[in-house]
Amino acid sequence: MLSIEELEATFRSARAELEAYGEQVAAKYRQLIPDPPQWTGPGTDPEAARARSAAVSDAERARTARLRQAAMEASLLLARARVAAKLEGHRGV
Repeated sequence: MLSIEELEATFRSARAELEAYGEQVAAKYRQLIPDPPQWTGPGTDPEAARARSAAVSDAERARTARLRQAAMEASLLLARARVAAKLEGHRGV
């Protein structure tokens, strides 16, 4: 059984990997489908954003889903360990 500290590290690592991959994919598609020069609104052009979203490959979507699932599983294990630790603390009283 992993310690709470090890589970926290695993969760942070999984979340960081998910965020880094998401940023990598977003940068790739922002480069491939930039906002049009005439776009002056705040943020990104909605039409360009829809085109980027539609262009993301199935493999990239699948990897993102796997990374998201790994982060959620690590979060769940961490939450369970914290609850178990609290319950153990109350039993000893």
